[in-house]
Amino acid sequence: MPPFFSSALIYRSIKQAVLLQHRGPPCSNAGKWGLFGGHSEIGETPIMTLLRELQEELGMLFSNEGIEELFEFQKPSGLIGHIFLVRTDREKDSFVLGEGQGFDWIPINNVLEYDLTPSAKYSLERFLWCE
Repeated sequence: MPPFFSSALIYRSIKQAVLLQHRGPPCSNAGKWGLFGGHSEIGETPIMTLLRELQEELGMLFSNEGIEELFEFQKPSGLIGHIFLVRTDREKDSFVLGEGQGFDWIPINNVLEYDLTPSAKYSLERFLWCE
């Protein structure tokens, strides 16, 4: 399988909010808000990549039960992205940020007002269009 990335649209239905990472150096798109996730490692499937990245970036083990792949898309670079919906009711303080300069639950009704990474903007617009 060629290299790819997996990202999570972490959604909290009780608060109608998504958990976004405020990216910091040395990440690409530093200063922007993005989805949690990252690039694949050799031999990983998209769900394996997602679960590993969530553990690294949020200090939390997630089960693949209840995680749904929403869609995949190709970036201009040719890299394939797998976008997953992860539903949770966890509070912010149950996570431990492992990457980035911050994170927060962002109300879904004004998430597009944030300075988003291109992939996050595309994914959130698509998610909101389907909801």
